Amino acid sequence: MINDIEKGYDLTSVAQALGTVNSVNHNPFEQQILEMFAARLGVGSGLLCDLGCGPGQIARYFHDRGLQIVGVDLSAGMLKEARKFHPGIRFLKANMKKLPFKNGELAGIVGFFSLCHIPRWEIPSVLAELKRSLRPSGSLLLAFHLGRGTFFRTESWGKPVSLQTTMFQSLELQDHLTTAGFRVEGSVERPAELSYGPRGYLWALRPGDDSDAAFALRKAVLTGSIK
Repeated sequence: MINDIEKGYDLTSVAQALGTVNSVNHNPFEQQILEMFAARLGVGSGLLCDLGCGPGQIARYFHDRGLQIVGVDLSAGMLKEARKFHPGIRFLKANMKKLPFKNGELAGIVGFFSLCHIPRWEIPSVLAELKRSLRPSGSLLLAFHLGRGTFFRTESWGKPVSLQTTMFQSLELQDHLTTAGFRVEGSVERPAELSYGPRGYLWALRPGDDSDAAFALRKAVLTGSIK
């Protein structure tokens, strides 16, 4: 089957935007993760990228907290919806395999389920591109579908699609990040609930000067502040 990401999300963009544009507001657990990442970066820290931004709900969360953010997506349809719902935020059409940023331009990257359509064998090159775009001590936050293997979808949001979804085990993705030259700071898993399948969340640094905020985030999870 053909993994047609751009076409699939163009077809579903209107329905998906209506269904997910306020999703963060209804997910307290993800709010905690995002709030900790926002505190880790801090206002005025530099440019943050929402990778695979879709209709822009994650970008909006950081924008509302005073961070400078740009959303990036492959789908023109999704970007149209994002610009409609969030006119004060910049959104760019780009492929995460070749991001439109200079070396070390980004202070942080957040990718919520954006690696799920990347074939497993391409993950190392994608992570290398993320590292290239991050400055030393730049922060990376990833959310991913927790599991093994891949599965195909032929229908999404009432539209015919051809999409392959790659699932990861936390340790597997940590190994990929370490091999790519990141320093993994922590991870947490969330079981299936309501309309969500099992999810994993992982944060890492491009090595550079250590920051107290980086270790504060790790400590918060290890001591149970994020539940």
